[in-house]
Amino acid sequence: MLRVVSRLLELRSQLPVLIENRFVHGRSQPAPGLPDIAWFGPDGNELNSDQWANPEERTLALRRATHTAQEEVEVILLCLNATHEDVVFRTPAPGEDWRLLFDSAAPDLEDDPVPADEEGRPAYKVAAHSVALLAAAVPKDEGPSQ
Repeated sequence: MLRVVSRLLELRSQLPVLIENRFVHGRSQPAPGLPDIAWFGPDGNELNSDQWANPEERTLALRRATHTAQEEVEVILLCLNATHEDVVFRTPAPGEDWRLLFDSAAPDLEDDPVPADEEGRPAYKVAAHSVALLAAAVPKDEGPSQ
């Protein structure tokens, strides 16, 4: 437990997006078309009103984005799986080179590249009743491709 909490505290101190000092609303765009906060389903698509209203929905991904000092935008994706089964989360755009920062089901794994699925999109399997934190960096002028 000490090792896991230490790792999470280390991540919080290293990632500017996790130490935001203001409430985010999704109105700020660190890159064109990339809001500072957005919510997705495991398919990588933004949640619609029906999904938000579904009391049986047990999966959710939170994407946060912020500027870094290196002329990039840091993007993280927190994947939450409250189901009884493993769920594959596909990453939303932008970001090709996603890496795993933390997985509550496998806390010893870290900084591993996220593999691509059969369609070539980065995807990560989140175990039942687990969370995973993924990260990617994109240039400031690159937003989601439509």
